[in-house]
Amino acid sequence: MGLYGVVMDDATGARTTEPPPLDMAEAVPGLGAYARTVVRLHPRPGTPAISSSHIGGPVLWPADEPWPHCSDPKYSEQNRRKTPDHPVAMVPVAQLAAADFPEIAFPAGTDLAQILWCPSHHPDWGYAPAFRLIWRDSSTVAEPLAAPPTPHLIGDADYVPRPCVLHPERVIEYPWHEELPKDLRDKLEEWEAGESLYQYMLSIVPGCKVSGGMSWEVTDMGELPPCDVCGASLELLLQLDSCEWSTDAEGLRWAPLEDRHLEFATPEHNRAHEPTGLQIGRYSHGGFFVCSAAPEHPASFFTQ
Repeated sequence: MGLYGVVMDDATGARTTEPPPLDMAEAVPGLGAYARTVVRLHPRPGTPAISSSHIGGPVLWPADEPWPHCSDPKYSEQNRRKTPDHPVAMVPVAQLAAADFPEIAFPAGTDLAQILWCPSHHPDWGYAPAFRLIWRDSSTVAEPLAAPPTPHLIGDADYVPRPCVLHPERVIEYPWHEELPKDLRDKLEEWEAGESLYQYMLSIVPGCKVSGGMSWEVTDMGELPPCDVCGASLELLLQLDSCEWSTDAEGLRWAPLEDRHLEFATPEHNRAHEPTGLQIGRYSHGGFFVCSAAPEHPASFFTQ
């Protein structure tokens, strides 16, 4: 028996988000125009197939194509060690297939998005990992690489994700309050009357997800820089999060119904709450952003 008297059947592995406690479009007139659909990925440790959508684990890579390496890796600052003398193999972070995510605008002739990064902090990247985003046509991979090279240096183990299978779920979110026009922000503040329900329960979806937006409670949002190539705006491709939901009372709305019977801090709870093993920033989240006009242009990664 789960919370709210709901009996959950987990035979399919599906994960379900609790509906919002109220209709924000009705509560704040004008906000409904900003509702958007995002895809909660609900990663869980497992053994993903090489051609599937997943986080961590193998990616569909041609055996005759050079594997990306990082030529300037760093150990974490805590270790105070020197940069190694030769490049470090990047580790697979995520693979997303067009068949699973029609929300993604894949460049023409591609059907896989593959993200790899260096398992170390990089001062020149805002102490985030240096990464590569590859758009690939899976039909051209005649002979897949059996296993990726193992990095000889891991500066930060928190940047090596566990292999996870995904359980995509479409849900509605509303933008971070700084994204909204000032008149709507004013209406929202009046409605909230000093509470933070919108921020934590009713707007930005936490956890690993495709599309939508990020919360910016650490730094404030400011203005995202435009695409370096064409000047178009950036949009979120993939968010990675250190945990899938906050254990604070307001954040529990995002705990999937199927996982609410798990006892706090047990191994089973931890696998659901922190499935990828990643720690982004200071136990926060980060997002890969792509050009809204031409996703093949260089991507960006922002953390909180």
